[in-house]
Amino acid sequence: MATHYISIEAFLEVQGQRDYGPVCHALCAGIRKHLQDYLVLVVQLETQLLTNPNFTLNVLNLHTLSAAHMLKQIYTLGRAISNQSSDMEDGTEKDIDDFDDILESLRAGRDLSSGDILNRRSCKGGKVLRLLTTRLDTISGDPAARAILTALLKDASRPYVAILNDWLHHGTIQDPHGEFLVREQKSIKREKLAQDYTDEYWDRRYTLRDDIPPQLEPFKNKILLAGKYLNVVHECGGIDTNEAMEIFRNLSMICAL
Repeated sequence: MATHYISIEAFLEVQGQRDYGPVCHALCAGIRKHLQDYLVLVVQLETQLLTNPNFTLNVLNLHTLSAAHMLKQIYTLGRAISNQSSDMEDGTEKDIDDFDDILESLRAGRDLSSGDILNRRSCKGGKVLRLLTTRLDTISGDPAARAILTALLKDASRPYVAILNDWLHHGTIQDPHGEFLVREQKSIKREKLAQDYTDEYWDRRYTLRDDIPPQLEPFKNKILLAGKYLNVVHECGGIDTNEAMEIFRNLSMICAL
């Protein structure tokens, strides 16, 4: 257990850095809650060892079975995320909008040596949620492990769902770490398009990433279009997005009749 605990702490130290994004931060916070329970258990067992003459190794083993299982599951998850990040850093997977990010950073006068752009290739956002979901599918016969990973998936999903809600309700993307399933190409501006920008601009400015959580995979195109429609209204400045949502709902009801 101690080996797993130390490894998990090292994982949290890395994944908790600013550049890994809100999804990883939320996952780390969820893991820390489980580690806190483990530390409380250690203190309780130490108290039993010092005060209870009937405390034996067998009793110790019985009390630590569930904690050991929990640490093993979190350790295995951390290894999987770290291995995925290592594969991406080795060049097996690259984010196609790295070039646009570099251009934006140069225009803003930011220092590229800080590693912010390179850290965009790490396992985060939708990749983490996909990995968690995949692991859940493989341990369906282990209720304890499933409960742990389900709780971690819920914790990690909250920031992602917040970005999704902004996109679906306002047509805006607040995603500085490149975690969301919709990629916004900020380098593509209407002023740069020589002619009719209406189709080309909206097709190229917002595209789908590959790392989409499995839960959203069947709806990815609808999610992309829903935010695009609201963004069109927002860019034109002719109507409030809340009013636009009401219009879209009314149109949907009419079409359903």
